[in-house]
Amino acid sequence: MLIPPSDIMLYSQMPANHYGIGGCISLLDNPVVPVTEADADRFLNDIRHIKERIQDTQHHFYKELMGSLALTMVYDLFDFHAKLNAQTSTTDRTAYVVRGLMSLLETGVSRTMREVSYYTDQLNVSPKYLSNTIKRITGNSVMYLIDQFTVPIMVEYLKDNRYSITQIADLMNFGTVSYFSRYCTKHLGMSPSEYRKSLSPSR
Repeated sequence: MLIPPSDIMLYSQMPANHYGIGGCISLLDNPVVPVTEADADRFLNDIRHIKERIQDTQHHFYKELMGSLALTMVYDLFDFHAKLNAQTSTTDRTAYVVRGLMSLLETGVSRTMREVSYYTDQLNVSPKYLSNTIKRITGNSVMYLIDQFTVPIMVEYLKDNRYSITQIADLMNFGTVSYFSRYCTKHLGMSPSEYRKSLSPSR
């Protein structure tokens, strides 16, 4: 997963708990999310606020401003889905396995555990079954989903200047700094040090 340059700013605003990935299961079952009139108005207001401020490029904190407005909209979307998801339950084995994987990933365990074998052991399924099930239900590979949860964790560390690149690589259980750097470049399109520089406000 390579994050497009246009999305890096928003990605840097996202919390490590990437709730939105878990929503893919029910959204695949029913891509239309019913909302109340009040929720619809709230979402339209989110869009209106973004449109009102998007041209304000002279704002000294433009990147942070737009990031916060976009993040507000994303959290509202998460809220709409959470309300729907709370009403949905199933005992289907396939859904159970997929939800089990999502539940594991939502704990943040991929900070250090990124091998598919770890998740098959935890879910007591074969690698082939997990791979085929995840691909069929979500359209993505198991590794793709692991990365989707791992990258926001990595971004959180990179945003925190208390940690050196070497410390982050160690905290995230990368074997070497060079391996961590390759992973970062693959998913963010730039090295860890370059990404940190991109977060510095340009005045």
